[in-house]
Order: sequence, then C-alpha cells, then structure tokens
Amino acid sequence: IMGSFAADHDVRNEDAFVAAIRSAIAAAADGYLVTVGITPTRPETGYGYVERTDDTVSEAPTGAAFRAACFHEKPDAAKATEYVASGRYVWNASMFVWRVDVLLAELARQQPDIHEAVLAVAEAWGTPEQDRVATDVWASLPVSMIDEGVLEPAAAAGRVAVVPADLGWSDVGDWHGLGEMIERDALGN
Repeated sequence: IMGSFAADHDVRNEDAFVAAIRSAIAAAADGYLVTVGITPTRPETGYGYVERTDDTVSEAPTGAAFRAACFHEKPDAAKATEYVASGRYVWNASMFVWRVDVLLAELARQQPDIHEAVLAVAEAWGTPEQDRVATDVWASLPVSMIDEGVLEPAAAAGRVAVVPADLGWSDVGDWHGLGEMIERDALGN
C-alpha cells in the first residue's frame, strides 16, 4: 500500500490525519483506490470536489470509507454552495492511498501508454540504463493528471472510495490558504 500527498498543504490536526490515513489504508487493502476528502468549511470555487455515496465500503476503528460517486472540477459559486449544503461533497485534496497492484491494473485499463511506460522505467531501474530510460520514457508521455486520467473513470466504475476528514487543512497554494495560516492584527491585516 502506498500513499501520495501534495507537499504544499498544511494539516493542523495530526491525530485526525493519522485516523483518516488508517481508514484509507483499510479501504485500500480491500482493493479500492482511496482519496482522503476534506470536509468543506465554506463554498470554495478554487478546489475540486468529490461526491460520496452513502455506501460504506470499509469500516475501520478510525472511521468509514464511502464509495465515491464522482469527481467534480472547480465549480462556480452557486454550485459550490449547493455542494456544501448537501453534505455529500468533500474537497479533493489530492491525498491518495492504494495498493500498487490495484493502481497498476487501473492504469492499464485507463491509460495503457502510461502503464507501459511505468513498467519500462521499473524494469530499467537499478541498471546502467536507468537514467536514459527514465528520461526518454517520461519525456514522451502525454500529460495526464491522476484524478482525470484514472480516478474519475474508476469512480464511475465503483472502484474509488473516499474518506471524509476534518484535518484543519489548508491548501497553501493560494493567498486565501496562506491567510488562514498566519496571525492577524486587530484590523484583520
């Protein structure tokens, strides 16, 4: 089981993060591609959303994982407000957990060219050809985000689970995220 996490995020509630990852690991062990979804604190047009169903796919002592219905790209303000009000949507924070064999199988189904490239790099890894093969192969690949290229179609097929979590999370990648993290004076500056 492996995890993939963005490096520019801030997580304030480490205990909640550990619990969410343990729940994600339990769902991943059952063969799901898992995303940790952030419980929204406001309607946000700068984030993508994951819609979850009420179908529990895994129940760990640390929390439940639900089948993901679908991924939604950054919505307009009205749609973001609707998402938050429904209680069925979480922010897509690009925190992923899965078994490597399950990811590779889904990659083979959804992105066969990328799957073959990954296998070619893995085969050359640790040999004198490693750097040349990795450079040549990666340079020739099409640009494809894991969300759009693998997880969105996998969710439609029922292969994705989401673990909702309240982590005290911030995407530090924008001014709003930075503003949530720093001290303010009496005037809000």
